[in-house]
Amino acid sequence: MATIELSLPDRLSSGNSIRYWASRYPNFECDKDDWIRDKIQSAYSDAGHLTFDDLRCLGIWKNGSERGTRHFPKSERVIARETRKAYEAADIEILLNLGGLQYPMASSLMHFALPHKYPIIDRRALATLGMRPEEGKEIYINKQLWEEYRGFCLDRSKHYEVSLRMLDRALWQFDSEDSFWQKYDPQRSTANLN
Repeated sequence: MATIELSLPDRLSSGNSIRYWASRYPNFECDKDDWIRDKIQSAYSDAGHLTFDDLRCLGIWKNGSERGTRHFPKSERVIARETRKAYEAADIEILLNLGGLQYPMASSLMHFALPHKYPIIDRRALATLGMRPEEGKEIYINKQLWEEYRGFCLDRSKHYEVSLRMLDRALWQFDSEDSFWQKYDPQRSTANLN
């Protein structure tokens, strides 16, 4: 199996720099995070499982629309059973068997229920850590990449004394800004700033 190399850019290599980039995360995105976190944590603490509506709301939060939710199972019983099993076992793989979920959505479901154990994996975070796909292609997130990413984030979160959510926001925001400048004014790219 090939080794996966993940590394923080120099501009994100301290607790203060992670806090700085996380503070640049847009206010509206923070509001949406709070909304979905409260919804998922409430369902998790009240019932120990999620409903179709919880999955639908997470899809809206993650994708900005309901377009990705059409592949979710419609059976409340199946959703309740499988999310309960995943949470009780703290096993993201169970969610992947639910249908319609891949690692970015599954990691979000695990993160908002168990925020100290699970980061959220997505293309922006991976790009910040050096995994940029070729033009027109996407990175395939498999179990090996997920496990490497999770371990990396847990380690950095502990080392820099920041929450996984703060680290995630910093990774997301760094790429959001960097990818804009790379495309429209490469000299202003965050990677080129000292």
